Amino acid sequence: MSERRRAAANRTTLNAQFRRWLKDHAGRKHQADAAIATIHLLRGEIATGGRRFTRDEMNER
Repeated sequence: MSERRRAAANRTTLNAQFRRWLKDHAGRKHQADAAIATIHLLRGEIATGGRRFTRDEMNER
């Protein structure tokens, strides 16, 4: 099915679909940037004394 037909079936336009995709894409980029910034911030706040944790230890809840 063509994108134009899919848009018509969803009662929207290709432009509206593209705008929605672009907004979602930009939102994911913003979330990733925020997560990386948090990681960098926490690196300076949390001290492990050089200890490396196993995968199981890091995933414990």
